[in-house]
Amino acid sequence: MKFLSFLLTLSTVNAIANPLYFRQWPIENKGQPIFIRESELNFPAQAGIAGIDINYYAPKDLNTEVVVAVIDTGVDLEHEDLKGRFWVDPNCQEEDKSICTGKNFLNPKAAPLDDKGHGTHVAGIIAANDNAVGIKGVSTSNIKIMPLKVLNSKVDSFVYNRRLMSDYFAEAIQFAVDNNAHVINMSAGFPQLVLTPKFRKAVASAEQKQVPIVVAAGNNNKDIPVFPCSLKGVICVGSIDNRGEYSEFSNYGQAVDILAPGESIISTYPTDRESRSLRIMGYEKLKGTSQASPFVAGIAAMIKATHPDESLDQLKARLFCHAHEVNKTNHKFSLFGRVDMKNAILGTLPECVTLNFKENNQIVIKNSDLSFEYDLELKLLSGSQQDLIVSIQVDDRVTLENKTGHVQEVQAGEDLKYTIKGKFNDINADSIVPFLIEVKSKNKSYNFEANLSFSLGEGAIKTKDYRLNGVRAAHVFQKRSGKNYSLLSYVFSATNSELLPEYFYQMKEPSLKKPTYGLVSISGESAQTKRLELNEEERLINMIKGDYNFDGKSDYLALVQKLGESVFYLRYLDQELMPLMENNSIRFNDDSKLMNLESPINPDGNLLNFQKRMVNFEWMKYNLNGQDLLLPIIRHEGLLPTEDNSVEFVDFEAPELSVRRYTIIPKNIDGELVAFPRVLMSVQREEEIREELYYSGFEIEPWETIRIENPLKAAQDNNGITEYLLSVGEFYLRRYFRYQILNENQYIIEPIEAMNYVSQEIILSGNTTFAQVKPNKASDDLVSFSLSQRHEGRLAYTEKNSGETYVQLVETEGYSDPIFGFLSGMHLENKYSSYFESRYWIHYFGDDDQHYIYPVNRESSFPGVEFSETMESVIAKKDGKLIPSIFVNSTLLYGNQIHVITLSEKGLVRPLKYTVEIPKDCSYVLPAKLEQDSFDSLVLNCFEKGRAVLKFVNLD
Repeated sequence: MKFLSFLLTLSTVNAIANPLYFRQWPIENKGQPIFIRESELNFPAQAGIAGIDINYYAPKDLNTEVVVAVIDTGVDLEHEDLKGRFWVDPNCQEEDKSICTGKNFLNPKAAPLDDKGHGTHVAGIIAANDNAVGIKGVSTSNIKIMPLKVLNSKVDSFVYNRRLMSDYFAEAIQFAVDNNAHVINMSAGFPQLVLTPKFRKAVASAEQKQVPIVVAAGNNNKDIPVFPCSLKGVICVGSIDNRGEYSEFSNYGQAVDILAPGESIISTYPTDRESRSLRIMGYEKLKGTSQASPFVAGIAAMIKATHPDESLDQLKARLFCHAHEVNKTNHKFSLFGRVDMKNAILGTLPECVTLNFKENNQIVIKNSDLSFEYDLELKLLSGSQQDLIVSIQVDDRVTLENKTGHVQEVQAGEDLKYTIKGKFNDINADSIVPFLIEVKSKNKSYNFEANLSFSLGEGAIKTKDYRLNGVRAAHVFQKRSGKNYSLLSYVFSATNSELLPEYFYQMKEPSLKKPTYGLVSISGESAQTKRLELNEEERLINMIKGDYNFDGKSDYLALVQKLGESVFYLRYLDQELMPLMENNSIRFNDDSKLMNLESPINPDGNLLNFQKRMVNFEWMKYNLNGQDLLLPIIRHEGLLPTEDNSVEFVDFEAPELSVRRYTIIPKNIDGELVAFPRVLMSVQREEEIREELYYSGFEIEPWETIRIENPLKAAQDNNGITEYLLSVGEFYLRRYFRYQILNENQYIIEPIEAMNYVSQEIILSGNTTFAQVKPNKASDDLVSFSLSQRHEGRLAYTEKNSGETYVQLVETEGYSDPIFGFLSGMHLENKYSSYFESRYWIHYFGDDDQHYIYPVNRESSFPGVEFSETMESVIAKKDGKLIPSIFVNSTLLYGNQIHVITLSEKGLVRPLKYTVEIPKDCSYVLPAKLEQDSFDSLVLNCFEKGRAVLKFVNLD
C-alpha cells in the first residue's frame, strides 16, 4: 500500500515539496541506498555515507541571469519541472516561440525538442525547479537553459547528413559563445578520428571569451578519456557513487579534472515517456559521467552568478581547490577530487595550482640511448606571484636528472613549463610509467598523479627500409587535415598461412584512361611492383593470393565491383596479373537479394568477408571447362535457393533469412560466366546424408537435425578438399562427423570417434571458428569459441585428424565486463594460449591457469557508437621463443602511437621496444612478416625525400 500511495502522490499536484527529493542523494546524502547492477538479475543495495554529496548550497536573492548551454539531444520544453527555466533568443522572429528557446542544428526550422531523453535528464540536474513537483536541480531560478540540439534518435554514427557530428558540436559551441551563454555543458564524447580543426577552434573561442566548457569523462573505466575531455581548457568530470568512491564505469586519470555524483541519478525526462526503473512519467534514473558533468556545470553557473567579475581561471580555482580528496580505489585517480558547491561559492578565492596533461601525456624518446626530455605544463590559476618547487617520483624503469627543481616568479594566469630530463632504463619494460608530482608554493603543497606513456620516435627505432621505386608517393601516402593516411590496402592470403607483405593501391593519373591499380610485393631485400587495369566504372575492393588452379604457383583473385551497383566480379589472375584462363571473370549480381550482403555478419556489404589479415571463408574445388578451380564458400545470411529446396510439402523449407554457407557456381550465359549461389546443405543433400548414415549404422531420428558446424581445415590449408565438422542430433546431444567436400557433387562422411563421447565441457556445437595467421611452429589445430554467458565461454583446440580436443574455459571479472571478441588462440611452443577482448581489458589465458589482463582504450560516449583501439594477433620473439602477442593501434582514439601487448614474467606488458611513435611523415600499415623472419614486424608507410618507403620494425 505504501508503494501505491507513492505513485498516487506523484501523479497529482502535491502538498509536499519535490516528492522525489529523498532519492536525490547527490544533493543531500543521508545514507540513502542505491542499487548497483552486478548481473542480469542481481541488483544489491549499496548504502550511502552521509555527507558524501555536492554540499549543496542555494544563495538567496540572486538576480543575475546566467545561461547554461546544454549541447545534447534537446529538452522537453513543456516539462512542468522546467517551466520558466529556458533562455529566449531576443533576436528570434519566429511565430513558434519554442524555436526561439535554443537551436536545432539538425533541423534549423524546428524547435530543439528532445526525442531521446538524454538532454532533458541533463537539463533537470542543472535547473529543475524547487517546487512541489518531482525533483530540484542544482541551480536557482536565475539560471536559464539554452537547449542546443545536435543529437536525435536517428544519429547512430559519427556522420549525419554527410557531415561529421563533431562539426555540429562545434557549431553549437560557437552559437553558445556568440549568444552570450555563460557556461556550456556537453555530456558526450568522440575519438580523435573525428576531432576536427573546426571543433578545436570553437573550444578555443569559448576559452578566449571566458566561457567554461564542462564535459563528461566517459564511461569505459580507462585512464585516457575521450575528446573533448582530453582537450586543454575544458573541465572534464568523472563520476563517484554514494560512498564517495570512483564509479566502476567512470573514466579517470590525469585528464579528468574533478569528480561529481554519477550513480543512480534521478532527473527529468520527456513527459510522454514512462521510466523503465521508476515506472512513472516524466522522470528517469540514469547513471554515467553524462550525469556527473551537469552537476559541475550547474555549480559553475552558480559561481558565475555569485562572482560575475571573476575570470575563467578563478572559476576553475574555486571548483578545483575547494574539492575534497577521494580515495584512490582500484588505481583510479583524477587531478582534483569531489566537487564542493557551498565552499566553491561562499569560500574565499583560493590559491590554486594545476597541471595540464591533456594531449600532453606522451613522452617520445628520440635518442638511441633512451634519454628524453618532457615539458611538464603548470599554471597558477589564482594567487600571488611566487616561486614553485617541483618534486617528482618514478619507479626504477626511469632515472631522472632533475627530480627536484624551481619555477621562479610565477604569476597567476601564466602558462609555464618545467622540463623533466631523464633516461628509460629497460627497453623491454612496460612503457606506461606512473609519475607522482608534488608542487609546493609558499603556502601550500599540491600532489598530482599521472600515467605517462613512453614511445620510441625517429632516432630511437630501428627499421628495415624498402623503397618503392617507380611508385608515386601521392598514390600510396596522403596528408589531409593535418593527419597522415596510408593508401595501401592489404593483399589477403587464400591458401598460404605464411602471409608475406603485399599491398595494392589505386593509380590516379590523367594519362590513365581506365581504373588502374598497382601491386607492391616485398620479397628478400627489395620491393617489386606490378600493374592491373580494370574496365571503366569499376573499382578493386580486395586482392586475395593463392594457388587457385593447383599448379603449385601463386595466383591472384581480384574482387571487383561495378560502381554504384551491387554487381561483383571474381577475376582470376596469374603471377603477372594476366588472366589465369580464357574466361577469367565470374559475375555476381546481388539484385535478387538471395544473399543478404548487408547482413550484420557482413557489415562492409561486400560479396566476400574478410577478418583483419585473413580471409573469412572457405574454398571448394570446381571443374570449369575441364580445369579445376577453387571457388569461395561464403557464410552469409540469406534465403534457400529454389534449386536447393524441395517441392514436397513435408520437406519444403519456408523462405526465411538464415545464416547459411553458399558457394558461387558459375554458368555460361551468352558467353559470360554468371555466378549463382547454391548452399552446401540443400534439402536433397541432407536427405542423401541421412540415408548414407543409416546404411553406415548411424540411424537418425526424424526430429534430429543435421548441421554444418565449423570448418576442420583452415582456408589457408586448402588443397581442394574442404572439411567441416558435421553434427547430428538435437540441442547439445549431438554426434560428430568429418564432412569432406571433394567437389560440388562428391563428398565423404566419417565419424570422429574422439568427439562423440566427450564431457559436456567439450561440446563444439554452436562454436564459432576464427581464421588466424599462425607461425610455422604453431600446431595446426582448429580453434573455435562459444560464449556460455556474456562474461565466460569455452575455447576449443581440435586436432583436425583425430578430433582430440583441448578446452580452455575463459572468464572475465564479471557481468559488467563482458567478452567482446576473440583475438587469438594458438598451440605454440608446446603451450596453449589465447587472447580475448572484453569491455575493459585484453585478457590472456594460458594452459597453466594463467590469466592476465591489460587495459583496453575503448569508448561508448557517443549515441549508437562504440569505438575502440583496433587489435589483432601478431607473433613476437623473445629469448629465442615465439610469443603470441597483440598489435594495438590507438591513433583513431588518442595520440599517434602503435604498440604491441605481449607476455612477460610479470604478466601482460606493453614493452617500450614495441611502442612506436609514428613519425610525422609516416602512417601505419597492418603488421606483416618478412620472408626471412619467423616473427612479425610493425609496418610504417612513409614519405621520405619525395619517395615512398615502407619501414619494418621487427618484433624480436
